[in-house]
Amino acid sequence: MAMKVPMITINSSNADSVGYDKTKKELFVKFRGGATYRYTKVPEIVFKSLLEAESFGQMLNERVKGRYEYEKVTK
Repeated sequence: MAMKVPMITINSSNADSVGYDKTKKELFVKFRGGATYRYTKVPEIVFKSLLEAESFGQMLNERVKGRYEYEKVTK
């Protein structure tokens, strides 16, 4: 599955970049290890909160992981 979502480089110890598809409400997170995950049905406000967070990883754990369905889209 090819991603066509622009990715934004972020300052995080475990994530490299993040992207969001407004129309599909899909959040993409590329981790430093190379794997990219797609989280579905994520409200735009959650994406914006990730971008504004003091700690991206902490916000990802609190607001995304375990709350939204996800799948690994790249190795």
